[in-house]
Amino acid sequence: MENQYLIKLRINNIVLQIGYRYLTKKKARILFVMFFLIDAKNYLKF
Repeated sequence: MENQYLIKLRINNIVLQIGYRYLTKKKARILFVMFFLIDAKNYLKF
């Protein structure tokens, strides 16, 4: 469980860095927010 959590955090860091570059684009921002909300729901299952 801990390993999966660490891997998820590492993947999230990469996704956040990529997403942050495109935050100035409105479409990307909406997709980024949707992805973030979906991911947050997954974290609540832990």
